[in-house]
Amino acid sequence: MTDNERKSTALAGRDSNGRFASGSGNIGRPKGSRNRVSQKAMQEIKNMSFDALRVLKENLDRNDTKAAIFVLEKILPNQRTVELDGADVGSIVSALIDGTVSPDEARTISMSIARLKEIDEMDVLEERLAQIEELLKG
Repeated sequence: MTDNERKSTALAGRDSNGRFASGSGNIGRPKGSRNRVSQKAMQEIKNMSFDALRVLKENLDRNDTKAAIFVLEKILPNQRTVELDGADVGSIVSALIDGTVSPDEARTISMSIARLKEIDEMDVLEERLAQIEELLKG
């Protein structure tokens, strides 16, 4: 193969800057698809938690707390779950006052609830906008 043939083969389906041209037929991998190696790796990671619990029990039987702490830090979630009486300011303040939640947790909960309310308000506005557009069409 000559140099010119190699260049023309390498530039097939590309624009003048050497980038792949749109509509060149090479759409690539579909969004969200995973290859077999990734799927196998994820399954191995999931299976490790069972092995980690077995190792944890063995180490606890030998009074090895360092290994237990390490394994628990890897398995358990970083934040704890908090159950409140309600999703209003009064419930958050009550939980803060009685020590159920820390100030940082109260702030995080408050910010999460505020964000959820904003999302809910956006949904209502979208519905109202759709109704107005429908009235303008009709």
